[in-house]
Amino acid sequence: MNTIKVIIVDDEEPARVSLHKLLEWNAPDLEVIASCDSVDSALRAIQENKPDLVFLDIEMPVRNGFDLLQAVDRLDFEVVFVTAYDQFAIQAFKHHAIAYLLKPIDEDELNEAIERVRQQVSTRINSDSLMKMFTMLHQVKPGFNKIAIPTMEGLELIRMDRILHCSAEGNYTQLHIKDQPPLLVSKSLRFFEDQLADYPQFIRVHHSHIVNLEFVERYVKGKGGYLVLENNTSIPVSRTRKDDLLSRF
Repeated sequence: MNTIKVIIVDDEEPARVSLHKLLEWNAPDLEVIASCDSVDSALRAIQENKPDLVFLDIEMPVRNGFDLLQAVDRLDFEVVFVTAYDQFAIQAFKHHAIAYLLKPIDEDELNEAIERVRQQVSTRINSDSLMKMFTMLHQVKPGFNKIAIPTMEGLELIRMDRILHCSAEGNYTQLHIKDQPPLLVSKSLRFFEDQLADYPQFIRVHHSHIVNLEFVERYVKGKGGYLVLENNTSIPVSRTRKDDLLSRF
């Protein structure tokens, strides 16, 4: 059984201690690697420990649980909200929480949440392993022309020459693919920049955009200017990336 690394975030020490005890009794495969009393300390712990799961209180002094999720560089962990106020439920799930627990925590509800986490983490681990395999295929077989995209069901294999552009959507990326609807992927734009680094037709032209030069029809001058793709989509070009772009033509 894989160990699931956990961080508890709550400004009240008794609440942190109580949840830690409940996890020890009910879920020996969950390892609490940090216990934090503020958003700032939680951000440091997340960066240093790379958890699989964060139990997150919403109402905290100065900055709340939603502020934490907006501040992280990559939302690559599961979130279970723990709070005394049920009016936050809808907003919580808009932030992709896997579960929402009311204080005092009911053990049955906790166990249901943990089981959902186990399933989600297991799927993510399997997907990550497959994605690493496809990354190696690119290295040992230069003619291999597909990228593995994680979805809720598993992985979708997309041909490189069908990707028009990638655009950042917070910690997610919108993948724009020829002749099919956009695909929202729970990976950052930086992830795709790394995945596509060995393919010269892809270039990051803006902090929010990567384009496939094969689909560019024209470049329009300006401070940074912008690109027009075959499907008439306009992609802005940042001033700092303009020279690198023009050198590719």
